[in-house]
Amino acid sequence: MPGFFALLACALQVQILIGANENYMGLRMNLADLFLPVAGLLVLVSLLQRKSEFPHWVLKYGHAFLSTLTLSVAGGLVVAFNHYGYVTNWALLNRGAGWLILLAYMYLGGWLFSNYREYAFVFLKGLIWFFFAVLVFEFLHYGGLELYYFLTESQGAYEQLSGLMGNRNAYIFLTICGTLIIFYLRRANTGAVPDLMLRILFFLLPLVAVYNGSRAGWIGLILITVLFLFKERAIFLKLILPSLIFSLLILTALYHFSAGDILKENQILKSQKALKGEGSDQARLIVGEDALELWSQHKMVGGGIGSFLIYQEEKRGEAIDQIDNSALWILTELGIVGAFLFGAFFIAVILSLIKKLKTVTDHQEKALVEAVIVIMFLFALFSLVHQIMYARYLWFLLGMALVATKRVTSSTAS
Repeated sequence: MPGFFALLACALQVQILIGANENYMGLRMNLADLFLPVAGLLVLVSLLQRKSEFPHWVLKYGHAFLSTLTLSVAGGLVVAFNHYGYVTNWALLNRGAGWLILLAYMYLGGWLFSNYREYAFVFLKGLIWFFFAVLVFEFLHYGGLELYYFLTESQGAYEQLSGLMGNRNAYIFLTICGTLIIFYLRRANTGAVPDLMLRILFFLLPLVAVYNGSRAGWIGLILITVLFLFKERAIFLKLILPSLIFSLLILTALYHFSAGDILKENQILKSQKALKGEGSDQARLIVGEDALELWSQHKMVGGGIGSFLIYQEEKRGEAIDQIDNSALWILTELGIVGAFLFGAFFIAVILSLIKKLKTVTDHQEKALVEAVIVIMFLFALFSLVHQIMYARYLWFLLGMALVATKRVTSSTAS
């Protein structure tokens, strides 16, 4: 079993896009999805044989909360069918079935932490070490390209760094999550994170930020770096700051001497063009305008899941893009009711984790809860500019962190 969950931790960091064509944006699958049926069957057998117990959340009425959200998603599909007479494959698979997959990961994480906490930390170690290995590989890859362009005096173009996630924004959020877990495990002196890992990680992060190019990622990395300074100044000054300074010196040298264009995305110019209604960010502005327009027509329950792409096709003759903003997507397609339910769930989760943090005595568990609290706040920030609500590892970690430290009574259990 430990090996299975270590493998699952690695698979959660690999994404592929399948089935994309001119009529369908494609289904973004996680490699771990292939293991989910097997895991679900094993958990079911264990529960039926009374060899394990269902997760008990610190979140009051947690199961009722999740059931209500599931009804909201199902209702969104019904509303879309009522409006258009059909439900798109994208809505049914990516959003409908995708939501059920997220719930499965959350319950799997909760089940694992409720019954096999030692294996849960094997999962966490697998997560951070695989994340770290991919990060080092990417550094060697891009560093090799830089060296090649320098020696051959040629000009190079770069793919945006996206690891194994297939999307740069998904990867930079994973990077932030991995960094937070590594820092808090090191801060708790759990032995899972050697000092050398932390040094190398913070040497690589500025390089990742440049080659990835996500502006939200830049903000997120800066925020957590400042947080680390205030949370643990000794660790920051001893391990983090020297690595950051060395990395920034390397970037400065690359900027001046590299034949390749490592800053091929001038984010300042892109932002200026967006304000003028020009450049690639113009699509975001159009999408936001159309989303609010659709919401204004169906304020309470929204247009239904998948309705926005249909609305764009009817209005503009083509679907420009999906809503790249989790909060706006929920408001547009699930309405005020859906936005209220998901918003209440998010707030309840944060408050429950903060309350749990005050009672946790185990260092490893405390590190996990602290990391997930910060992750949830950064998730809220990212959700304003990107659609990352369906990140599988996020829900698995949330399920682990929300498990009650001690079995609660029926009056407080969900």
